[in-house]
Amino acid sequence: DLSTVTARFRVTVEIPDFAQKEGDSLTLRTAFLERGFTGLGGLAGRTEREHDLLLGAPQSMTLKVKYVLPEGWAVESLPEDLDIETAVGGFTSKAAGEGLELTLERALRLNASRVKATEYPEFREAINRLTSVSAQRFKVKAGSNGEK
Repeated sequence: DLSTVTARFRVTVEIPDFAQKEGDSLTLRTAFLERGFTGLGGLAGRTEREHDLLLGAPQSMTLKVKYVLPEGWAVESLPEDLDIETAVGGFTSKAAGEGLELTLERALRLNASRVKATEYPEFREAINRLTSVSAQRFKVKAGSNGEK
């Protein structure tokens, strides 16, 4: 019985040039360990389907990321939260900033092994919205007190 099997791992990384300068602020990417989320874009390549789309076994995936800012830095703006629900599954993306810590939590859930051809337009729109989150950024600034 594999219905209760859970795999977890924790990774700490340092990524040179991870932050991009934008005026007197920095933007921090929110997509870097998300192949499982953004890789779904290939499933939504057609505008319509004649036959059902096979997805494989139902699955879920959660990504939790914590950014720690240097002393004296604060968040100026957060990525938008996103909550998508379809007949096939759902996706959420939530960002928060408190003090020197920024957090990002994303969860994907596919409940079905197939997308019916009639459900495909809704599924395609959801996948396109989901993959768009990879462009979102945290915006931070030194000496700012604009804590969100």
